[in-house]
Amino acid sequence: MEFSSWYNNEHSLIDDFHHMFFYDWDKYQWALFDNLMAECVMYYLRSLEQIWYKEGRGAVPPPIQQR
Repeated sequence: MEFSSWYNNEHSLIDDFHHMFFYDWDKYQWALFDNLMAECVMYYLRSLEQIWYKEGRGAVPPPIQQR
């Protein structure tokens, strides 16, 4: 996992997105988030069903090698 100092006391999420994530969302933004999460779960379950997780067949390769 990589970390960055992009967001700090002088530069926050509000500077880039003009509202805070989760706290300032309206119903439409929550619906978009819920749909994204549902798509991610369906994609993950499909990858297990179709055996995408085997080495060399991953849908999204991991950023590091597992030992």
